[in-house]
Amino acid sequence: MPTIHLILAAVTAIAVAAGLVWSVALAATGKGGGRAYQGLLGAIVGLVLGASVAGALMFVSGSRPADGLHVVYAGVAIVLLPLARSYLGPSSRRDRLLLLGALVVLGGVVFRLFGTG
Repeated sequence: MPTIHLILAAVTAIAVAAGLVWSVALAATGKGGGRAYQGLLGAIVGLVLGASVAGALMFVSGSRPADGLHVVYAGVAIVLLPLARSYLGPSSRRDRLLLLGALVVLGGVVFRLFGTG
């Protein structure tokens, strides 16, 4: 299970980085991301959930993270992007900036997860 957790975490970090680059481009050009962008955001949420489930199974089996904050950061990572997406309306500059901000924070949280794991 630790290997699955680590692989999912690494793929999540890569997906978040891709989402950040894409979000910066969308914010700079003023274009909407379309279905592919929304698909990437959904994939990021799925990856975070998958890594969290693997981590929870490890936790239940007795494998604890090095720092207790790891669990707190995981909770933040789980809710961050869905919460940001719940505030979206019709595609606008504000929406693009909101998602960019959420991905920046998520990137920081994922970075801290690697540091506390």
